[in-house]
Order: sequence, then structure tokens, then C-alpha cells
Amino acid sequence: MTAFTPEAEARLEEYLRQVRAAVARDPEVSPDEIEADLREHVETEFHTAIRPVTLTEMEAVLVRLGPPENWATAAAGRSAKDVVVGDLTALGRWFRTRTRGVLSTLWRGPEDWRLAYLAFGLFCLGVLTAIVGIGVLFLLASYVMGRAATELAKEKGTTLGARRWLVYPGVLVVSVPLFLAVMLWPLAAAAPASEFVESYERVARDTELHERGVRGGFKHPPERVEQARRMMAAIPGPRDWSEPVAGIFAAVGALALWWTVVGVAMWAFPKWPQVVFHPLLDGYDGWHGVKLAAVAGVAFLIWLGFATRFAEAAGLT
Repeated sequence: MTAFTPEAEARLEEYLRQVRAAVARDPEVSPDEIEADLREHVETEFHTAIRPVTLTEMEAVLVRLGPPENWATAAAGRSAKDVVVGDLTALGRWFRTRTRGVLSTLWRGPEDWRLAYLAFGLFCLGVLTAIVGIGVLFLLASYVMGRAATELAKEKGTTLGARRWLVYPGVLVVSVPLFLAVMLWPLAAAAPASEFVESYERVARDTELHERGVRGGFKHPPERVEQARRMMAAIPGPRDWSEPVAGIFAAVGALALWWTVVGVAMWAFPKWPQVVFHPLLDGYDGWHGVKLAAVAGVAFLIWLGFATRFAEAAGLT
């Protein structure tokens, strides 16, 4: 709860007492609900206060809320439709109060909450407009606002707290794809490896058809035929699996080598993962990089041993 000076606390209680007296004349309006909404609004205004709120600061907020009589006028200004729908009246009043509180926070509230609300609002716009192509711009803007809110919290020496539910959606929509792209791009090595093996498999298949006299077979140079047969014999498993096996093998080696490099980079520059991939790697440091480099390095050495033996068996060395 926000701390107030005795003078500010007394002024707030006096204002709430006047509001209750103003709205008490309407039997369908709950003074307790109005008071709860006003207290919540005041709490939002001074959410980041690190010292007791003074009378001057409290008076400025109460002035923006308006005279107590205005709340009675607003509560009494319901349409006939509101009376007919009954319970929806309270829902509408709750929604208007919350909307007014959000708008007040956006325009006059603490800066860190303004950034959080803007980040979430831009994220929602990005999701809703993604189908028309401009959603990416809103998502990028949400990411920038979310990172700004995070940095502001760090400067103040605080945590995001409840604001993370507003900030993280826009941040993660960029950080997660970026993290996956950086960590998994070596998987692209599977395609050329499969194509490389497929070219030798084609030679072996054409040669077999030619030797059997089947139409469609082609004759290839003897040295290339021999190399193709050695290549197919060196790949474990059924021949129909040769291409996917080669692709998986190449991808594993590329990943192991790349993760070794990434681990060394994390050890040498322990701050950059937290900056680039916030909040995914916020708890990681240089020692996590050392562990990643060690495990990936051992895996790459094992892979290199198998790759050397395969190259020898296939006649590539």
C-alpha cells in the first residue's frame, strides 16, 4: 500500500466522505464501489512513490478527479436502458471506471506504468492487424516500449512486478523468434548435405539400371560410380534413409560447432545474452556459457570422429 503523510491521508478521507454523502441519495448506486474505485485510482497514481505522499501531491490528484458532487451527477446520469438491463449497469460502471483509470495512467500516471500499458496496447494492435500486414510494425513498437519499461525499472532499482504481464507479451514476440533463429540456424546445413548424398545416390541408381539393361539407366565414369557405391555403403541404415541420415548428421555437427562458439561468446561477453534475448536469458552468466561450450565442444569432437571415419570409408579423403 502507498504511504501518505497524515495531512494527505486526512484530505483523502475527507474527499471520500464527501463523495459518499453525494452519491448516497441514489439507492441504486453503491457508495462502497465508488469509494473502492477512487482508492484504486489514487493507488495507481502513486504506485511508484518511494516516500510518503504529501498533501500537495494528494491535492493535485483530487483536483483532477473533480468535485465530489460530480460523482453523484455521473452516477445519476444513467439511461433508461441501463435501468432495464439491471446487472449490466454495474458492469458498465465498472468498465467506465477502469477505462478512466487506464487513460489517466497513460496520460498522467507514472512513466513506468504508461510504458507498460502502451507496450501491451501496441501488442494487441499488432495481433489484431497481423492479417493485413502492418501488425509487424505494431509488434516491433511494442517490443521497443517493453524494453524501455524494463530499462526504466532497472534505473529505478526496482523490478517490473505486475507490469511484466503487460510488458512481456510484446517483448517475447520478438525475443523468442530471434533466439530460435540465432540458436538453430545451423540446421540449414541439412539441405546441402542431403543434396550431396542424393547426387551420389542418383549415380548409383542410374548405374544399376544401366547394368540391368533397364530403360532409363545412364552410364557414368567408372571412378564416379565407384565413389558413389562407397558413399552409399558408408552411410548406415537402409539405402532409402541415406538422404535424411546425411542431413541429420550434418545438422548435428553444425549445431554442436555453433553452440560451442555461442558458449565461448557468452563466457567472453556475459552481458550480451541478457540484452539481446531479454527476458529469456536474464538469469544466465558467463559460467553458463562455459558449460554450453564444454558440452557442445565434446559433442562436436565426437561428431568429428564419426565424420572422419565416414569420409575415409566413402573415399572422400
